[in-house]
Amino acid sequence: MAKREWHSEKKHLKLYLICISIGIASLVSIHSFSTTVRASIDEQSRSLLGADLTLKSRFPFDPQWLDELDSKMSTPLQEWRFAGMAKFLNSSQAPRLIQVRALPKNYPLYGEMKSTPSGGANFLNDKQCLVEASLLLQYQAKIGDEIRLGQSTFTIAAQLDSLPGESGALSELAPRIIIPFSDIESTQLIAFGSRVQYLRHFVFKEEGPNEKLVADIKAQADLNAVRVETSVSRQERIRKISSNLFSFLNISAILSLVLGAIGVGSAIHVYVSKQLKNAAILKCLGAQSSQVFSVYLLQVLLLGILGSSLGVCLGIAIQFLLPQVIGQFLPFEIAVSINPFSMLLGLVSGTLITALAALPSLQKLIELNPSQGLRPETISYQTNNKFKIIFYLLCTLSLMGLSIISSTNPKTGFLSACVLLVIILSLSVCAKGFLLSIKKLFPHFLPFTLRQGLKNLYRPNNQSHILIISLGAGVFVISLLFLLRENLLYQVNKTSKETAPNFVLFDIQHDQSKDLKQLLEKSGVPIIQDVPIIDLRLRKINGLKIKEIIANRDKLPKDQRSPLWTLTRTYRCTYQNKILDTEKLIQGNFVPHFSGDFESERIPVSIEEGMMERLNLKIGDTVDFELSGIELPCTISSVREVEWMQMRPNFFFVFPEGPLNDAPQMQVIVSRSSDPILTNKLQSSINTKFPNISFLDLSLVIQTLTSLLDKLSLTIRFMAGFSILTGFVILISTLKLSQNQRQKESVLLKIMGASQRQIRKILIAEFLSLAILSANIGCFIAYACNHLIGHFVFDNTPPFNINILLLANLSLMIITLCIGYLSSKEIFNAPSLETLRQN
Repeated sequence: MAKREWHSEKKHLKLYLICISIGIASLVSIHSFSTTVRASIDEQSRSLLGADLTLKSRFPFDPQWLDELDSKMSTPLQEWRFAGMAKFLNSSQAPRLIQVRALPKNYPLYGEMKSTPSGGANFLNDKQCLVEASLLLQYQAKIGDEIRLGQSTFTIAAQLDSLPGESGALSELAPRIIIPFSDIESTQLIAFGSRVQYLRHFVFKEEGPNEKLVADIKAQADLNAVRVETSVSRQERIRKISSNLFSFLNISAILSLVLGAIGVGSAIHVYVSKQLKNAAILKCLGAQSSQVFSVYLLQVLLLGILGSSLGVCLGIAIQFLLPQVIGQFLPFEIAVSINPFSMLLGLVSGTLITALAALPSLQKLIELNPSQGLRPETISYQTNNKFKIIFYLLCTLSLMGLSIISSTNPKTGFLSACVLLVIILSLSVCAKGFLLSIKKLFPHFLPFTLRQGLKNLYRPNNQSHILIISLGAGVFVISLLFLLRENLLYQVNKTSKETAPNFVLFDIQHDQSKDLKQLLEKSGVPIIQDVPIIDLRLRKINGLKIKEIIANRDKLPKDQRSPLWTLTRTYRCTYQNKILDTEKLIQGNFVPHFSGDFESERIPVSIEEGMMERLNLKIGDTVDFELSGIELPCTISSVREVEWMQMRPNFFFVFPEGPLNDAPQMQVIVSRSSDPILTNKLQSSINTKFPNISFLDLSLVIQTLTSLLDKLSLTIRFMAGFSILTGFVILISTLKLSQNQRQKESVLLKIMGASQRQIRKILIAEFLSLAILSANIGCFIAYACNHLIGHFVFDNTPPFNINILLLANLSLMIITLCIGYLSSKEIFNAPSLETLRQN
């Protein structure tokens, strides 16, 4: 009997089978691919860092300490990283700010520096370099061309493809040029105040656990403001980053699966409601409740098994496409493999979720009374409240269980499930609210066709609520991605304002300042901000030496411990005589000038509010800095709120004018040029006359950041597209399921005098109403989420972007109208008499 029933209804249910398939496909592909990525990270743990242990510092290492380390470790290898301006001599384009990597020939210790042609570090001969592919493309350069870095000229020997543990996509923000370590001095790019990162790579002498050795090195490194990274810590960091990405994609996959389950449950509800009379008659003829229940349960299970099997096959196929979509953001090679657990998870979860979604409908079969077969008008189509509570509790627990099993850790899975519940509940409440509002405040003033189209939303078994949730979910995910992208660029794009700066000059030596200002004045470029920068180190806080604070740090409660980096870092400070536009005084009094003797009187300084909290300071507390061996006793006189997202130099500590005016310093100049041609000429002039000065073009930063965000959002939209695809399949399925009812209504309208044109208008009004409600509900929730993220994460109020709302409405209206119209062709073509006879 189950087989006979299945064959009679499978044409209506096969589209819902696709709904389950889409959800399972996204779940299986993400879960299997994330498992493959984690395995790749474990296999390539050492090559992710290129060494067993790496030291990083902003200052040259203590030679005595290095000698001690060299005796404990093997194969020491040094690397320097610093900024510079690269001028491609075969191109007329302006120089560009790049990241210079000075490396020896035996780099890396593990893994491989990949290049085209292959050879990597072997090309690092005298005055040769490897150049990032994006730079070669931008300047249309080729192997054999020459570039100038500072005072030295290099020949391009190869194209740099990848470095161990570094993502190629993220390097677009700071394109890399690799030069031989021996050629650093010839560039003359490193001068007083230059930002240089000194690295030293090591290999452990012995295989196996080296925790004690690493702990000893870290203890000494903390006192010297040196950062220690091991292959294990790099492995954990990359695992965490990839896990965060896959957690977001997993939410999208489960959302797609949940929407498919909702669509299947709704279809089975319509199907079983039509079969209740037949089921009651079967009971009259002696069939047991369990037999009747089994007939329909077997159909549901078959639907779940077929849909899950198809989804698993699609998921495995999609998995092999993901490296092309996501691989550019991952700093290692991925060898895709099929994961049996992911396949089993897809089969089991798809089948169980389908059965769970059908449970309310199947429960009605158990409650049927045989006498209702003779009196069908007494059949109840409602579900009792007690069962509803149990059902919703089961759904919540199942969602959490699936999310936890498919996530990398239980906490992430639980939080993901909570996010999904909030999204679905928000969509459901908004959809219900809008439908009730239209019904209560029905616009009777509208023309007949529009009124009838709106009333069709409330047709029995029309599933308008489910359709709005399904379509709205897809709109929500896509819209939120666009809004977050706009939010990230919002602060950066402030540089496009007429008065905002759009380029920054840094690494300016004190003796170059006068000539540089004359060059800027001659070019007609205003100096918006001229900022002196002095490097200082903390030595005491409230009379306690930094070494004492670090030694006793573990004895303090966690909420009273200052982060280690705040105690050991080098603070780049400035002096100024007023609060700037990017700052706001929130406590104390800002002291603009200080003419006292700091050997007997403390210097009043202003601190940024976040740093004050991290260092557990307050107004009146004392801090002592060191400048080239000279101690500077200071006291906190004011607290500032700093707008860090502004493209200007900002500082944790600001001194008054006076004490540091004659201190060794470098300068930063912030300016603006509205003419791109003038900017390019200025870049070339500055690079020719002052090769060590770096020119940061903020318009180029915006373009690069926009391009990077577009690539990242494309990756996420690829998976988010499953949600909206599920919504469209549910729409097609619902229209097919209610086709007979729509056809009957159309015939009755024709008999009452309605024209073919009016019937078309009624259907168009219904489809457009669905699209408008879905698009606006999805966008409304996306705007709300974006506002919350902006407030709590980015600390801003994002502007209202009406373009996304208009685009969502227009796109969904066109797609829904096309799907609805094509699915309703038979309604227009069916003969009226034949339809009446069938009904």
